[in-house]
Amino acid sequence: MNGKCFIGCTALLTLSVGIISTPLAAQPAGEEWEYTGSMDMMGMKMALPPVKRCEKPGQDKTPPVDGNCKVSDVQTQGNTTSFNIKCGPPEPMEGSGTTTRTNNQLDASYTLKTADAEMTYTMTGKKLGPCTP
Repeated sequence: MNGKCFIGCTALLTLSVGIISTPLAAQPAGEEWEYTGSMDMMGMKMALPPVKRCEKPGQDKTPPVDGNCKVSDVQTQGNTTSFNIKCGPPEPMEGSGTTTRTNNQLDASYTLKTADAEMTYTMTGKKLGPCTP
């Protein structure tokens, strides 16, 4: 992969599996979720390691994003949420995605485009049980 791809891939991984942390005292009881997924870029598919996160019940149904990304145009119909993502420097990216969540499962797909490439991330999640954020 070239340098630009590396930056884009790193940003996508951060976007896809980033963990948002807040002080322990500010968190109510949570739900532990385990996410697995893959990234497809230029015909190369790469499995990503499983990630566990403790989330607040009813937490936003959009992906966690790092500081240089913004989620917009969030629309929820039933249990499916669609949204747009726009990221700034070091490498601008734009994309969109959908997340469908049932009580104990989540299915998601995000597509991000840079000037040089398009990346598609697919993810499934399953609720494991209660946790303390």
